[in-house]
Amino acid sequence: MRHLLAATIFFVLVTAFFTVGLFKVQLKAIFSYHPSFGNPLTMTVMIKRTDGESIFNAETL
Repeated sequence: MRHLLAATIFFVLVTAFFTVGLFKVQLKAIFSYHPSFGNPLTMTVMIKRTDGESIFNAETL
């Protein structure tokens, strides 16, 4: 109970930080069968950088 206020403020600030980035997320529903990805009920997450660089770096991941 000693650090309840500090912990609450910390989690509110972290939540607010991630909420700001949430507005940049684009969700697209594409229901089509592709043999490489399985059936249409399988969820696949794809990451694409808009500047053409590789996704395998600390900034993207």
